[in-house]
Amino acid sequence: MDALNLLGNSKDLIRGFAALLAAIEQANMMTGGQSQAAAPTVNPFANIQDSFTRYDEQELANGNKLRRYDTGNVRILNPRSGIVQEERPNGNFLVSLPTGRVIFQEQPGYPLLVFSSVHGGAPLLARVCVVQLGAASEARPAFQFEDSEGNHFVDLDTLRYVKVAPAHVQTATLVEQSAPQYQVA
Repeated sequence: MDALNLLGNSKDLIRGFAALLAAIEQANMMTGGQSQAAAPTVNPFANIQDSFTRYDEQELANGNKLRRYDTGNVRILNPRSGIVQEERPNGNFLVSLPTGRVIFQEQPGYPLLVFSSVHGGAPLLARVCVVQLGAASEARPAFQFEDSEGNHFVDLDTLRYVKVAPAHVQTATLVEQSAPQYQVA
């Protein structure tokens, strides 16, 4: 990269940083004790443009947000549970949980690994199963992994996250149960 391109990029970076600082200052003034009538009607974030995250977004019927990035990444966000699922063009797949854990699959067909960004350590194995949470609910496909806190489930359709204490989990294999689905209650 030559010096002229670097200089141009640094000017853009400085302008973006200045716009971010101005937006923070305006947001503080809006919420910092001033009355709503005195608050400016201008969107303080209008001048901020993050060139690294350009995407098209649509809201799904269940309230989740689907984002298609220029890079080819496809991300689904569940704003209620805080779960983010992302598929990348190179085949990587990850699910980020609000607990600091990340379910990661390097390529299709590879194992699902669960990493902890909070505690570190060796990764755990996750699997895809069909889960029924409560007698009144229907069985649904989910990611599942187990640790010292219990069993963790992420509904594949809704990206809902549930953690169940070990004493409350009952499992049955396909051979043991009469219904054609694997269930965890």
